[in-house]
Amino acid sequence: MPRKQKEKDNWIDIVVNIVKTAQIVDIDNIIIEPDNIRAIDDAKTVVLFQNEDVPSLSVGALGMNRIGTFMQRYNIIKSQNNPEFKAIEDEDKGYVRSILMKSDNTKVEYRCANPDTIQAPRKINDVPKYRLRIPSNSGALMKNAQAAMSSEIVEISSDEDGVFFRCLDINNDEFKHKISDTAIDIEDEDADVAFSHKYPLKNILATMDSHSDSMFEVGEKGIITTSINGLNILILPQV
Repeated sequence: MPRKQKEKDNWIDIVVNIVKTAQIVDIDNIIIEPDNIRAIDDAKTVVLFQNEDVPSLSVGALGMNRIGTFMQRYNIIKSQNNPEFKAIEDEDKGYVRSILMKSDNTKVEYRCANPDTIQAPRKINDVPKYRLRIPSNSGALMKNAQAAMSSEIVEISSDEDGVFFRCLDINNDEFKHKISDTAIDIEDEDADVAFSHKYPLKNILATMDSHSDSMFEVGEKGIITTSINGLNILILPQV
């Protein structure tokens, strides 16, 4: 039987932070469990994955889709007097069935999904190998390159000459920019660093800070890991 649960801690703030982070990279479906947070976009190009330092929730597991709808309803209630948020849990199934949001004069419900119905990776088969800093001015130039080249893919590479990003247009005209002199091997800072991988340009741009340098880790298989709002975002390389 479902039961209503009124929480006095910050569980809703944790959920909102996760949802806002997912929206940055166009992820629509999320699984939030006691020991991990898992999500992937529909195109399977970017992942939200956290299995360490997972924020502690005092409610059961949540499956969330229609997260844009959730945020619209949350923002309405949050702007009212005396907002309250309750997780309605299904004890038999062990997950949150819905979130009840109410204020002095308004009430709205958001129905959650069964976490088992949401597809998301359970583990990441890559290990961070290199550390890369992208200066904010290079990020701005990358955004301009996207418009100038009408390119959806960016190649990020490192060799003895430095770290570069490269875009091609439909005629194979090249836009190439040197990001930095070198990337760093995480295990051996003196080691030579050589890699080349392609990524959806919109995902790289979405995760970059426009006001400061952005830090990325590149895995042995090319998966880029960065942190947004204290959560790990993984950008998957493209063939």
